[in-house]
Amino acid sequence: MHYVPLPLAAGLVALLLLGLELLRRRLIRYRRDLESTRKDLLETKRELSRLEKARSGLLARIGSAVHAPLSAVRNTTDELTLPAELSSTELKSKIAVLSSSVEKIDDFLLTLGEMASLDNMASEEGADPLRETGTELKLDDVVSSVLQSLSEEMSSEGLNLTVAMEGSVPIKGDQRYLRQALDSLFTETLQSAPRDSIVSVNLSRTHNSARLAIDYRGECACDREEEDLGVELARQILGAHGGWISSAGKRGEFNLGLPLRDENEDSERQG
Repeated sequence: MHYVPLPLAAGLVALLLLGLELLRRRLIRYRRDLESTRKDLLETKRELSRLEKARSGLLARIGSAVHAPLSAVRNTTDELTLPAELSSTELKSKIAVLSSSVEKIDDFLLTLGEMASLDNMASEEGADPLRETGTELKLDDVVSSVLQSLSEEMSSEGLNLTVAMEGSVPIKGDQRYLRQALDSLFTETLQSAPRDSIVSVNLSRTHNSARLAIDYRGECACDREEEDLGVELARQILGAHGGWISSAGKRGEFNLGLPLRDENEDSERQG
């Protein structure tokens, strides 16, 4: 009988144990990778489901948005072709309705075009294309300008406005797109707020982001189930600036955020 020297046997056992330990760790790593892949697949499945629902919702919103002005066009043209005589005042009124309906359809198609343009821009230029290619702006100036343009409409609706702004809020972006986004959000708020309500606008800043809160007092006075398509466009615009929008409580109330301009990056670029 041959005996293996104790040191050699101990070495072989140690190597065997080491190999088993390495195998065990590899199996654990494979299991973790497999679990991570499984979670990614589940998340992808959820995202695809969400996108499918969003697509269906968008198509339904397109149909409802176009239906009303097209019906108005059809009804008005039917009335204009009736043999009954219309007074000049009635004729002007019918033509005004027709013109307004056509303008709504045109605005709607322009909105769809802007959304498609942002999608293409994001796929070609990166995640935050409007921020990357934008200019230095002050968000407080943009907000004030949009509110000023809507002041007449607010007065006609009997709405009162309270505004709180935390000094200068420097950002980087496309002023035209940001104005369009804010105009869409404020318009949705004005359409939702009850008459004689108080609309509150609060602009603040953290160490690296700007925050804007829009809300109003009273119950929602809206007569539509879905948000206006302009709100969806606003979400895309804010997303293209590295920001976000979330609904806050009632219809027409929003919280949104945008990254502040990186002043250190600007000084380095100038240097």
